[in-house]
Amino acid sequence: MVIIRRSSYSFLFYFILVSVIGMTVSYFFNNLTDYRFGSLIWLLSFTLVTLCFKSVKEAIFPLYNLWPFYKVYPYLYILFGLLVPYSLMKLFIKYELFLSNDFIFLYKNGLLNSNGMDLYYYIDILIFSPIWEEAFFRGVLLFILLKFLKPFWAITISSIVFSLFHPLYFVIIFVWGLLLAIMTYKTRSLIPAMITHSTWNLYAGKLILFF
Repeated sequence: MVIIRRSSYSFLFYFILVSVIGMTVSYFFNNLTDYRFGSLIWLLSFTLVTLCFKSVKEAIFPLYNLWPFYKVYPYLYILFGLLVPYSLMKLFIKYELFLSNDFIFLYKNGLLNSNGMDLYYYIDILIFSPIWEEAFFRGVLLFILLKFLKPFWAITISSIVFSLFHPLYFVIIFVWGLLLAIMTYKTRSLIPAMITHSTWNLYAGKLILFF
C-alpha cells in the first residue's frame, strides 16, 4: 500500500511538473520569441524530465514499440483515425457547425494556404508536434489516468484535456482524441497514434484545400 501511494504521488508530481514546463515553454515561445522552436524545446524538456522519474519512465517508454504493425488492426485504426476527422471537418464546413467563422470563410474562398511556411514549419507539424503531443496526452496523461480510473473515463478525460488545447476545433479534436486514445490503449504503442497525428497535420497544414 505504501509503495502504491508513493507511486501515485510520483506520477502526480511528474504530471504537474511537465504541465508547468509545457505551459511555460508555450507562453515563452508563442508570446516572447520565435514560436517555431517551441515544440522542439518542449519535446526535449519532456524527455529530460521523464528520464528523471523511474516509475514514469518504466510506464511510458515501453509504449515506443513497433510490434503492433506485425498485425492488420493498427493499419485499420490509422485509416479510421484519419477518415473520421476528415468526414467531420467536411460536414462541419458544409453546414457551418462547431468551427470559427474565419476558418470557414477562408476555406470556402480558397484562402487557406501555407505559402509563407518554411521547412522548419513542416518538420514541426510532421515530427516534433505529433511526438510530444502523443507522448504527453496518449502516453503520460492517458496511462496515468488508467492507473486510477476505468479505461472509459481515462480515455474520455484525456481526450477532453487534449481538445482544450485546440479550442478552435474542439468537437473534431475531442472525437479524434478519443480515437487516438483508443488506438493507443488497444495497441499498447504510441507509434500508430503518432503516424495518424503526423498524417493529419500534413493534411490540415498543406492539403486541406485539395481534398
